[in-house]
Amino acid sequence: MKNLSLPIFLFLITAFFSCSEEQETKVKTENIVELPTEIPIENYHYNPSTTEVKWTAFKQSKKVPVNGKFDSLMVSGFTPSNKLSESITGVSIELFTSSTNTNDKARDLKIINSFFGVLLNSVSIKANIISANGDDSGDGILLIDMNGVKKEQPFTWSVDAYDELFMKTTINVLDWGGEKALSALNKVCEAKHTGPDDTESKLWPDVEIIVLSKLDKE
Repeated sequence: MKNLSLPIFLFLITAFFSCSEEQETKVKTENIVELPTEIPIENYHYNPSTTEVKWTAFKQSKKVPVNGKFDSLMVSGFTPSNKLSESITGVSIELFTSSTNTNDKARDLKIINSFFGVLLNSVSIKANIISANGDDSGDGILLIDMNGVKKEQPFTWSVDAYDELFMKTTINVLDWGGEKALSALNKVCEAKHTGPDDTESKLWPDVEIIVLSKLDKE
């Protein structure tokens, strides 16, 4: 009997360890989490409710800044993409001049009537991004249509960690034949455009323009 019990005992021990190894292997297999082989690519999407177009003009000999913005604008042509320079190429922006806002109603009316009102096609100013390059920042070319003149204008752009797009350019309104409009506005604002050390009023032709837009990403 003792000789017969040994093989049985060995069989039971072997079966026990075999079963334990099988269970351990199964547990380890079940705990393995498969990681994605590729990181999903998120595209930029335009959100019209977040877009602002601001400008800064300059008066007096010391070049005192005057800040304003357009409350009404229309944007089209944004292409969803993971590369922002491709997304903004082809974008068109139309700014409606009657929506000029400088937080001063009297000044707003003077700008609308005496500057924009003197320009040809005074209802709006149009711009089209004809080229852009870079990844998180870069430059490009705008085609601006103002006062019946279409002219190319360089600009710079960047996007931050919060997906806010920043675009900037500085134009000279004389390049768009704005002498008459500039002179008319300077005349009606003569008192405001004459500094304490000035002998005459001064309105500079340079205008900084900034576009801000918080993009969606998905």
